[in-house]
Amino acid sequence: SNHDYHHFGVYQRVSQIIKSCPNLCHYTPPFYLVSGLIQSIAGERVRPDKHEEPLMERETIVLKEMKKPEKAVCCPDIVPEGVVSIDWVHPVAPYTSEQTSIEDGSDSVYEGAPVVICVPGLTGDSNAPYIMTLALHLSQRGVRVACFNPRGRGGNELKSPFLYSAGYTEDLRRIVQHVCDRYPNATATIGVGFSLGSNYLAKFVGEEGDACLLSAAVMAGCPLDCLSMSNHFHHSTMGQLMDPVLVSNVQKIRLEYTHVLKDLDKVDLEHVASAKTMAEFDHRIIAPMFGFSCVSDYYRYSSAGNLLSEIRRPALFLHSENDPIVPGKYIRMDNFDVNPHLIHCMTKEGGHSMSWPMGIHAKDSWMSVVVSEFVNAVIETEKVHHTPMKQLRVPVNNKGNIPSAIASHNSQIPVANGQNSVTFSSDELNKQKGLRLYAGAATAAAVILLALFRRKWRL
Repeated sequence: SNHDYHHFGVYQRVSQIIKSCPNLCHYTPPFYLVSGLIQSIAGERVRPDKHEEPLMERETIVLKEMKKPEKAVCCPDIVPEGVVSIDWVHPVAPYTSEQTSIEDGSDSVYEGAPVVICVPGLTGDSNAPYIMTLALHLSQRGVRVACFNPRGRGGNELKSPFLYSAGYTEDLRRIVQHVCDRYPNATATIGVGFSLGSNYLAKFVGEEGDACLLSAAVMAGCPLDCLSMSNHFHHSTMGQLMDPVLVSNVQKIRLEYTHVLKDLDKVDLEHVASAKTMAEFDHRIIAPMFGFSCVSDYYRYSSAGNLLSEIRRPALFLHSENDPIVPGKYIRMDNFDVNPHLIHCMTKEGGHSMSWPMGIHAKDSWMSVVVSEFVNAVIETEKVHHTPMKQLRVPVNNKGNIPSAIASHNSQIPVANGQNSVTFSSDELNKQKGLRLYAGAATAAAVILLALFRRKWRL
């Protein structure tokens, strides 16, 4: 049938895209990063040195007041006027040898270069280490990067008592349209979201369906089910450790913009200031800001998982089993069986670093390498097959490698138990297990000795 013929062509394209992403199934952290929490902290070190930081061109965009779209979810009846911005990082090299350099303002850019739109996490902006690192990596490989700064972030003025949230997509929708209008000849326009930003990026792609202007999307550390993640913060030891850290970060934003947020209806800022958990904070200010009566409803309707079945673009989801904020055990694999457009990769290690640090000094980013390979694969397979990618089902053997049947470009991709997710460990990681346990014990001993020494010194 035509349907079977279509899927056979899709399988061929998937075979090629997998061959084009060799690093997707190989991640090993430095042996001394012995836990997801430590790997998450180490992610802050994965950023360019001062002299290497990419040159950014700021574009400030004033979003006009608008009425709530008819089918919008997690959106107030009236969206106030607001200021957002894009920090552009232009390519410093051609994406292909056929591209010619043209002048665009003060920057030399390349006609037709692909564009990647970066969407930051909870309190992030274009200065976040994971975004700076990815922007530098991609720009050196001929990709133009648009680093999105939401309302109140990245130095943007907060003009009205309205911020952003896990499920609000209207600002992003207008940004994507703006980017496509500015660079209509881009080879591809691909979204890359991080943590909370990945949730509303995935939700946006699902809402748009076949009409989505993006060619593909990558979501790193995506919560998928916000209510489940909130329960993790409430009930698990690691969640109870991380929750106050996240609350402290959002309370800084609340404090910075108290003079604007004081005009919010039905919100007591003193009550908000006393919030000790993310659920309390979201219940007291974010849920009413976006038209919800309670935080549980806000979490339910904001979750990207509700719209996974509607996504019609290649969508790569990256998770880590030892993520202290979005633990792998809370990511249900059947989420990725509802839609053949979805690609899921679950690493054993990586934490919530958003970079997956690697290298002996933990200064390199596995995430940047994978995104670069994925961008290339989406573009190259589009040229060959002339149709959007439709299916990715990738069984991985117990050594973390793609079976040879998949590596053959002419073979049909075998489907393992109807699953389209990748969970892998590395032989190198297993070999380093003893070293990492030793490093962990040595680190713990050093911390205890240091504490005793400092105590003795104070006495």
